[in-house]
Amino acid sequence: MKRNILFLLILTICFYSNAQQYTPSPSWGNSFKRLAITQADTVGTKISGSLTVIGGTLYIADGTKWSQVSGGTSNLRFTSNVVVNGGTGTKVGIWNEGETIPLAGKLYDSLPYILATKCNHPSYVTPTASITASPANGSYERGTNLGTITLSSVSGTAINNGGAFTTTTYYQNGGALGGNTTTISSLTSANTFYVNKAYTQGACIVDNCGTIDCTGRINAGSVNSSTISFTPFDKRYWGFVNTTTPSNAEILALTQDNNGATGNLTLSNVTPSGSQYLAYFTKGSVSSVTVNGIPATGAFTFTTFSVTNAQGYASTYTYVYSNNPQTSTLSSVIFN
Repeated sequence: MKRNILFLLILTICFYSNAQQYTPSPSWGNSFKRLAITQADTVGTKISGSLTVIGGTLYIADGTKWSQVSGGTSNLRFTSNVVVNGGTGTKVGIWNEGETIPLAGKLYDSLPYILATKCNHPSYVTPTASITASPANGSYERGTNLGTITLSSVSGTAINNGGAFTTTTYYQNGGALGGNTTTISSLTSANTFYVNKAYTQGACIVDNCGTIDCTGRINAGSVNSSTISFTPFDKRYWGFVNTTTPSNAEILALTQDNNGATGNLTLSNVTPSGSQYLAYFTKGSVSSVTVNGIPATGAFTFTTFSVTNAQGYASTYTYVYSNNPQTSTLSSVIFN
């Protein structure tokens, strides 16, 4: 810091003397030859890089002659960068040992700002893409007729520091679509979608010092959105039935949920209407039954049964039912 202050004092003397010549000083070491200027012996010496002020006008020597510095002292610029090279622990302003101070081409009177400000590369933000669908993506009962699905990539999409979006391509199950619509008349398996958006190269932006810096510039490319899916689910059904071969309508009228793939089920305080069989239809696996805390697997039949759901989709279910009709409340039934 003492060297910085000394430098500024020397510059002040330089700029306001009437007829004095200045040359690079070796006293500050090689790293600071472009920073330190001290008084030379005579005005006549024309050592390359020497400075002299005559009548308030600044001149610089090239070894053979003096040339006026255009615009006076206000346009005097550094000709090269400087590496801090004073040994371990040396600091010049905010610059540490081994770092390069970017002085080349900078005005001398900007030195205090340069020593106090470290310019960092700007943060370039890549383009982003997002996809939405109508009807909305999500889970639907197996066999649902979704009709025409319209895809969009407006919401959540941003060019950021890229140039401009050029092409937009939608994909269904990994294959490119010719447009932004598709039709699913019966959802029997998962369908996934994403969009790819191509873009041109972005412009360079300024760093924190206000200088255009192209490091990290966004080149032309493309970006994929995340994936959205339409996923089918199966329902499961349970309750009391009048016969062990109920009609499809009777099955769909039973208590149900959307966890058809799950076999485990716990029932509490279930009561038949008169004399009825306890029935359970699931796409999951069931191997045992416990009633009122007592193993009762042998009191139930395990088989399969075809069920046509509310969407008109028929599939085979695991069907578990009591061998005998029940006439009273069962406090606990566990299918496992």
